[in-house]
Amino acid sequence: YTPQGISFSFPLFRVQISLLGDIYLIPSVCPETFSYTTEEAMTMGLPVACYDLGAPAERVKKYKKGLIISKIDAQTTLKEIEQFFQR
Repeated sequence: YTPQGISFSFPLFRVQISLLGDIYLIPSVCPETFSYTTEEAMTMGLPVACYDLGAPAERVKKYKKGLIISKIDAQTTLKEIEQFFQR
């Protein structure tokens, strides 16, 4: 997929995210025992963000390009992704 090929409901959100950079967000709010998509993203060397739940969080905590988002809500997610790219 290309960013141009993906439609977003909120154009402002798309602009804000595209200015920041690429990150793989795992928006799952249920603990998982394993996540193939997390493994794929990390294998590809992409920055990965997820909430502090289950096996994906355990692996992302040890990943140097990983971000554990502290609270499950949209504003916190966007704010912490922005801060991640500013460091």
